[in-house]
Order: sequence, then structure tokens, then C-alpha cells
Amino acid sequence: MKKVIFLDIDGVLQPLSSQKRFDHDMDELQEQLSVESDEGYQKLNKYDIAAVRYDWEPNAVKNMKSLCEKTQAEFVISSAWRESKTLDMLRLLFRIQGLDAYVADKTEELSGYMRDMEIEEFLISHPDIGVFTIIDDAYRDYFERRFPQQFVYCDRIFDDECYQKALSILQQDPPSEKTVPDAVLMLKDINDNSSSVTKADFSLENISVVRRYHRYSTKDFISRISEAVENNSYISHLTLSGLAYNMNFSEKEQGAADRVWEALRRNSSVRHLDISYNSLEDISVLIRTLKERDCPLETLSLRNNSLTDESLDMLADYISGISHPFTLMLQRCCRSFKEAFVQTIAENSHITVLACYNQYESFSFGRRKPVPENLKLESGYGW
Repeated sequence: MKKVIFLDIDGVLQPLSSQKRFDHDMDELQEQLSVESDEGYQKLNKYDIAAVRYDWEPNAVKNMKSLCEKTQAEFVISSAWRESKTLDMLRLLFRIQGLDAYVADKTEELSGYMRDMEIEEFLISHPDIGVFTIIDDAYRDYFERRFPQQFVYCDRIFDDECYQKALSILQQDPPSEKTVPDAVLMLKDINDNSSSVTKADFSLENISVVRRYHRYSTKDFISRISEAVENNSYISHLTLSGLAYNMNFSEKEQGAADRVWEALRRNSSVRHLDISYNSLEDISVLIRTLKERDCPLETLSLRNNSLTDESLDMLADYISGISHPFTLMLQRCCRSFKEAFVQTIAENSHITVLACYNQYESFSFGRRKPVPENLKLESGYGW
């Protein structure tokens, strides 16, 4: 099976602040390479050619070459440099530093998605990849949540520390075909109602593992997880966190979210629900679902969404009708709470709400407002 390096360039091979190319005659360099090496250099941007020659950091290039030689890994270019450049053009550029033999492919640009999703789609369509690492200086939060074991973050450049981490990843044995990942077994267990599993955590990493293992489309995954939730009578803790990184999981788009909410409405056992990191704005269907359920929730996490004021009004109406102890997690779900929402929290002392300091306006007309005892504030910002 193949070993692959998903490679960024700016901030990895080329320091972001380097501008040495402007100290040289770029036209002369382009002509020289065209005569000595390949006429294809005439079709390339002279600034790109000079950047590779003069701005790529020598130690980073040395480390990258050593990494490929020691692990027999090849590059799949995920950098923005792949845009408007064919694979042959990229190989010509990498040839300037003696790295062209390792350039095997590039990821496809997917409109509306971040780089981590583009890499995931590449992995799903290339099952012959056994071991891989991702080397990038950006999209850190996305990569660390989806690929925590494979991501190498470059703070400035591909230095010796980054090299050692990437080498350690690529020297691992590829997964055995007989090895079934834990996340895949988790989905199998909750689909089997005779298996009394009580917790299912489908956060972004696990969603990605399941999709790559089965080569599911996002639609297939939503369908499978919805069927499992709908028919399971044991599961009490359910996490569906990060679906928005795979698709437009928004109440404005009929389909994906509604399918999950319908499954949750029919479920008779889930009491703890985590739907953080899903870009939810309008939660009207979700609130209606929760009100119709026979099994009431005890905890609900809406962290890191994008709730509108109208959604907070619906949420206030929902919690005002709850009579049992209930915990609501709202960190970074909105910019700030309106006075009426805070008042609803204060009037329902059996409700505990977790939020960030900046979501609560602590002053009114120059006077400090008291924080309700059941509103627990922690460090951090609303958005």
C-alpha cells in the first residue's frame, strides 16, 4: 500500500516572509532553465520559478527529501500552488529542488470546503493509500479534529522537529485489512439493537474513519447513522459533532439535519446529546423534535454553532418548559445573550447553562449586573 505526504508549500517549504526572488533576475533564470532543462519552464510563472529556487528554505527541502527517501512516500500536493497548475507544471517546479520524482498527484478543489475535506475525499477515492501524513501551516483546527494522528503542524517551516514527527507517522505499519477501526465497530454496535452499547461518539475524527473505511458518501453516512439512532433503545449518550465539516448541515438546507432530527424524535433512549461544531443557525426543527420526544434530554451541547437571536428565543422557550435538572452548553454558539434569555435562565434554577464570559453582558448603564447562579461562565469568546 502507498505512503503519501499531503503537502502544503507556503509556510512549509517556503517561509511566508521570504522575498529573496526579487533580488535576482527572474527572466534570466526562466530562460536558463528552459534552455538547460525543459522548454516547459517558459509556460510557468517566473515568480513561481524564482520562489522555488531562491525562497524555498534549504533545510526544509533537505528534510523533505530525506523523508521521502527513508519512507518511500510520495507527494500529493494540497497547497494552493496546485490551483491553475497541471501536475506536469508542479513537477517542473519541484525539479528545481530535486523533488520532482516524488510528486504523484494533487487534491481536487471542492467548492465550499476546507482543505481537510478535500484530502478526505481524495483518501476515499484512493483506497490504496495505507499510511499518510498531512504537513501544513494552516487549517490547524480542522486538521487536528479530523486527522489528529496524521497531522504535522508547521509553525513557520518544515524544521527538524516537524521532520521527526512526520517520519514517525510514515514509519508506522499500514493498517491490516482484517483490522476494523473502533469507530466502525461503534456504528455496527448501535445498528445492532441486541448490543447494549450506551455511548456513541461520532465526532469529526470518527465520522472520517467510518467514511474512509466504508467509502461512504456524506449522504450514506447520514442515512446509516440516522437508521442506527432511530432503532436503538440502549444508547443514552450521542455525539454528532462536526458534520458541518462534511456537508452543509444546516436547518436552511432541508435533508441532512432533518433526517437526523426525525431519527432522534423516534429514539426512546438518548438523554445526552452533543451536536457541537455543526454551523447550526436556525434550530426550529430541532426544538420541535425535542419537545415531541417521549425521552427528555438531561444535557444538550450546542457549542461552536452560529445560533441566531430567533434560535435563542426558541431555546429559551424550550428550557422554560423543562421541570427536571438539565445542563445546556452554549460556549461559542453565539456572540451574546439578550437580556430576556438571561432572565429565562435565572427563573429556572434547575437549569445549568455553560457559556463564555464574552457572551454575557456584565454591565448595564455603567453598573455591574449580577450573574445568575446557574449561569456558569468560563474564559473564552462567544465567536
